[in-house]
Amino acid sequence: MKHTICDPLFGFLSQARSAPSLTDLDSMFAKLIQDWGFDRWTTMPIGASALGPVRPFEIVFGRPSREWSSRYRERNYFLHDAAVRTLLQSNDPIWWTSFARVARLSSEERRLFDEAREYGVGEGLSTPIRLANHSIWVCAMTGVDARPSDEVADAARLAAERYLLRALELRAPDAPGEGEAQVTRAQMEIIRLLARGLNLKQSAQALKLAPSTVYNQIATAKYRMGVKTVGELLRRMAEAGRL
Repeated sequence: MKHTICDPLFGFLSQARSAPSLTDLDSMFAKLIQDWGFDRWTTMPIGASALGPVRPFEIVFGRPSREWSSRYRERNYFLHDAAVRTLLQSNDPIWWTSFARVARLSSEERRLFDEAREYGVGEGLSTPIRLANHSIWVCAMTGVDARPSDEVADAARLAAERYLLRALELRAPDAPGEGEAQVTRAQMEIIRLLARGLNLKQSAQALKLAPSTVYNQIATAKYRMGVKTVGELLRRMAEAGRL
């Protein structure tokens, strides 16, 4: 690995261990991958039996492209993502353009890559992360200035694993009151509407947001609070005096 890649990488690997918050961790990671041509990233489980059933984008870390994430979800592309299927069986990162060029893709699978380019995420690098609890995650980094290389892929795999491990530590809802503090202001706006009796679609209309955005926000809030249902989420927030 070249020194121009190694030095920033090793700095991140060291500093990320003690990142005091997700905001700080995200800033560290963003600075690192910016030098590799990436400006967005999404980290989520793709094989998480140890965590229980998980729908695509139910647990998300990073700074994803909101427009592409919504499109990916609305078209249910998770079921047609050949890269995800490959990553479930492989430890090697995948550059999107190279993969799309050599893989035997169905028309639906190829449409995913074509639409990604239309949404400004034509080049990306997806790297699998296998955790000790046997869950499998993927960190997908995108950017118009990204240039495929083995050195970047190797560095990104190490950085993504450290990023995810620290992110999971920072979001663990074990400490008393920690989960309540991690629910964002945007999530609380939705939670309060749900507490008034609105459903997710009605809450999205009231806030002038895409339904998928509202779903993602509530799914993340449930994970942060360590609950499975909206009812449990509302009860926890009421007990914390936030409703």
